[in-house]
Amino acid sequence: MQFSADEIVFYSMRFRFERLRPHPFSILANHMLP
Repeated sequence: MQFSADEIVFYSMRFRFERLRPHPFSILANHMLP
């Protein structure tokens, strides 16, 4: 699965937010990331 630079930043931000407050999208993104 290819990720653009913007997508990597987006998922990184979501990953940080997920540490504060879990969110279904963040959990899904974590499964997609290596």
